[in-house]
Amino acid sequence: MTVIRASAWCGIVLLGFVSCSGDASSPSAPAPIAVLSPATVATPSPSPGLSPSPDPSASPSSSPDPSTSPSPAPVPTPSPSRTPCPPGVCEDPVTNDTPAARVTVRLYTVVNQDGELQRGYTQDSQIPVGYQVTVDVVAKDADGLETTEQGPLEFQFSNPKLVRVGGNHRYQRKLTVLKPGELIVTATLDGVESNPLTLHLGG
Repeated sequence: MTVIRASAWCGIVLLGFVSCSGDASSPSAPAPIAVLSPATVATPSPSPGLSPSPDPSASPSSSPDPSTSPSPAPVPTPSPSRTPCPPGVCEDPVTNDTPAARVTVRLYTVVNQDGELQRGYTQDSQIPVGYQVTVDVVAKDADGLETTEQGPLEFQFSNPKLVRVGGNHRYQRKLTVLKPGELIVTATLDGVESNPLTLHLGG
């Protein structure tokens, strides 16, 4: 067994040096051993100025921008067109308004129950029950020119029970045939009496 002398090593100091005691002849103490401590690594802290901030212009909008919404193009409203008249029925408008000297009542049109125009009817024709007859007044001045003289106009019917009278045209009346019989139609315009128009109903 090896005996360590008390004068050899007094003690070992682990963290810095070796301490000795004894005489001068004792061997010199070894040089202190440097203990390396780990270097402190600085943790980088984020710079406030370098933090990216959200771009408000890039954020999606929660509601659509009405200024960028496409608006529909205006569609022009078509002008109402005149109701076409059956060929041979419509006449040119009269612009003469001189006083009437002669008044004529005539058979204008005949339509069936479906409103279809029936051609070939005259005042001597038999008009079936349910058909509608339009009678028209034509006024002419002393020169024989048609006029729209605005005096009082009245229609007279010999047997009003045979027809139902309708229509709001100043110079016309629409007669719906209700019963068979003979109907005489006359008119008076500003005191001027018309010819008698005889209609044969219920044929």
